[in-house]
Amino acid sequence: MKQAVTPEIVAEAAASVVGSPPTAVTELMPRGTLRSFRVEGATPLTVRVDEDPAGKRVDVEAKAMVALQTACDPPVVPVLRTRHVLHGKDGIERRFLAYDWVAGKTLEAPLPKSKVKESATLFARLHTARVMDLWGRIPEGPMSLLDTYRKSVDELRGWISMREQDGLGQDLLTLSLSDLQRALRAFIVAEDNTFRTARRRVLCHGDAEPSYLVARAQHPVGQGLALVGLDRAVLGDAAFDLARFAIASKLEVDAEDDLLSTYVDALADHGRKDPRFIARYFACRSLSLLSLPIARLERIGRIKRGTEPVLDEPVTALEREAKAVATDIARAMTALKDLTGRTRPVTSSEVMAMGRIVALEDMVLAGRSFRLALSGEPYTGKTEVGALVARRLGHRFLGTGAVSRALALVERRMKLAGGELSPRALVKQLFARGFAMEPLPGPPFYAARLLRPGGKDDDSGAEDITELLREADRDLVIRAGALLDDESVRQALKDELERRQVGEGLVVEGVYADAILGARAKSFHLTGDAGVRRARLMAHRGEALDEDGAATLLARLDAEAPRPPPDAVPVDVGSRPAAAAALAVLVHLLPASRRPPPDLSNRKPL
Repeated sequence: MKQAVTPEIVAEAAASVVGSPPTAVTELMPRGTLRSFRVEGATPLTVRVDEDPAGKRVDVEAKAMVALQTACDPPVVPVLRTRHVLHGKDGIERRFLAYDWVAGKTLEAPLPKSKVKESATLFARLHTARVMDLWGRIPEGPMSLLDTYRKSVDELRGWISMREQDGLGQDLLTLSLSDLQRALRAFIVAEDNTFRTARRRVLCHGDAEPSYLVARAQHPVGQGLALVGLDRAVLGDAAFDLARFAIASKLEVDAEDDLLSTYVDALADHGRKDPRFIARYFACRSLSLLSLPIARLERIGRIKRGTEPVLDEPVTALEREAKAVATDIARAMTALKDLTGRTRPVTSSEVMAMGRIVALEDMVLAGRSFRLALSGEPYTGKTEVGALVARRLGHRFLGTGAVSRALALVERRMKLAGGELSPRALVKQLFARGFAMEPLPGPPFYAARLLRPGGKDDDSGAEDITELLREADRDLVIRAGALLDDESVRQALKDELERRQVGEGLVVEGVYADAILGARAKSFHLTGDAGVRRARLMAHRGEALDEDGAATLLARLDAEAPRPPPDAVPVDVGSRPAAAAALAVLVHLLPASRRPPPDLSNRKPL
């Protein structure tokens, strides 16, 4: 997502709020798509703008601030001046809000002990605020420990599934996280049974960290801290809010005791006693240690899929998130080590060594064009691997087996119509009739089309010939093999591809793929596990083949297969899925400086 809001636009919006132009506009650290600006002038302001036109975070923050202005006395938030829209330089409306700048300094982790009790009092005032008007107007967070645990488990499964689709199999990282969530389950279920009594929803900050608490430089007694950054506010259980704050603050045991005792006393002073809070807090704290990094992993998945916008380059955002999540996971594994039988702390570097958090290869290579030739041993899944590589790079895809059968099909139809073509004219006729192969994620991993005679180059004039190419038509198969073995046909294919696809990315798989693409192609040769190849052969042929018969036939096919080019990069598929082989190809395409370290994720699945 490109940044469309400039400091000049912010200055103009601030001037409309206070009635005079500002003297300076300084941007602060953004959070997601939400940008913050400090506006200097007669009335200093903080301006918050969501670069996502569809984002709701500014609205949530404004509603929470308006409610807290009257629900807390004195208020725990600065004075909200306005919530409105402004036009970015692209002309699109975006939400923004402005509130009085809080002169002071944000707190930092580890939180100083002198600020622990004051922070506890501030959160108690937030959580006891009467905000009935927010019901149904801002999001609701899960109240039950078990609901929160289930949400984390679903997010973990989604992340593991994303890794598998990217070609990263299970490794020590996924196994450690799975072991941790299983060990935590028994604890959470038992604790949740203790808290069956319904508890009141309260307004929670939703992203409680020390950096959202500002120590005022000058303040009346009891108003030393102000709360900001309420764009993720939710109605939920206060124990989760305080648990997240304690984790982010890196509190020692004594400081955590001060936080809890001060908070509970403050609740009582406000007439909101919660006798189960401390027990619930420790249960929420244990669960939050795991749920926080898993929620970050789920966000990584959304960024990778393109469903969550980010202000900077997605690759940069993902690399930054990967480092942060490694720290979060190390903290969770260390703090919860008693549940899994660990005896020592875990460092973030150890977590990174356990396995890769996200595969970035296709994103790094986006926009680049390659000409790739994939050959390999029979029944190693060349078509599936080739289709996956083409899809992830956004390249065109051709399978030599399908191309040769399409040539034979066109030749047959031309003969029936009373015409006959030379090899070069036949190849030209094939592509003149719009022959194309679309790579698909599932079997048969491609869809082939051909224009009907006189048809237009659109869906109405296209004929799907996928099944025709896959039928067990003996005469068509024999003729296709003869055409592909003809060097003049291969040369005609090479020349036609050069003429039609100059500068375009192309992935060609199958026999003679390297010869069809020529010397400028990057060649890869796939090898696979013999047992897996035999199983594929038996499933594909559909004949009454036993293991010995399949092994004999496979040995004959291996002997008849052309030798790979000498410069082909070997890719051992083994018994891994095609996604892992596709990832191996992408890794070889990266510049040497961008290739990932040889960690456990590049090994065979455990």
